Formats: sequence, C-alpha cells, structure tokens
Amino acid sequence: MLVDAGYCSNENLTEPGPDRLIATGKSRDLEAAASEQPADGPSPADADPIRARTHRLRTEEGITTYRKRSHIAETPFAHAKHNLGFRRFIGRGLDRATSEWSFHAAVHNIGKILTRLTGDPLPATG
Repeated sequence: MLVDAGYCSNENLTEPGPDRLIATGKSRDLEAAASEQPADGPSPADADPIRARTHRLRTEEGITTYRKRSHIAETPFAHAKHNLGFRRFIGRGLDRATSEWSFHAAVHNIGKILTRLTGDPLPATG
C-alpha cells in the first residue's frame, strides 16, 4: 500500500497487515532527502517506526516505489476535475457529497464499460 503523509502515525506504521509505505512528509521533501542523503540497507535496529520509514523512503527501492503513488492516487481525481468538469459538489453536507461522489464514480465506471464494449471513447463533458 502506498499512502500519503496524512496517515503517518506510529499506530498506522505498526498495525499488522499488508506492507505499507506511508510517507513521512511532503513528496518534495522525500525526493530531496532521497537524492541528498540516500540510504542503503535496513534501518537501524533502534529506530522508531517513523524514523525507520523515513530511512526506507531514502533508499532507491523505497523512493522508486513511492513515486508510483502519485500516478495511481491522483489520476482519477485529475480526470474528474479536468476532463469531466467535476470541480465542486452541488449538495451540502457529508451525506450529500458522498452520494454525489458515488453517483459520479458509477457514471464514470459505466462510461468505461461502454468504451470497453464498443471501442469508441465517450465524449468528455465540461
């Protein structure tokens, strides 16, 4: 799992489960640390979970893996915003926003199905 810094906590880093690469800061800071102070091998044995993760993100394998997050996580939102013109919610409140986003996602997925079945891309609206 590739996760942004908003989820960085000792609890999230130590919970059992799948391997998680959680950022410990902004992407630009991670990139700078990986290029200016690269790390090799495992983190020090006495490192707390956040220091261990910071060390892992400074390794070539760690920063290369984390770079994939941007493309995976941000592309659907950029598509909705730029191609479909979905820039704000119409309803107010979390329930209405959740419903509106779910409807948008369903329409998007139906469009993908139709494109796959027909081979013709659907026109973008905006």
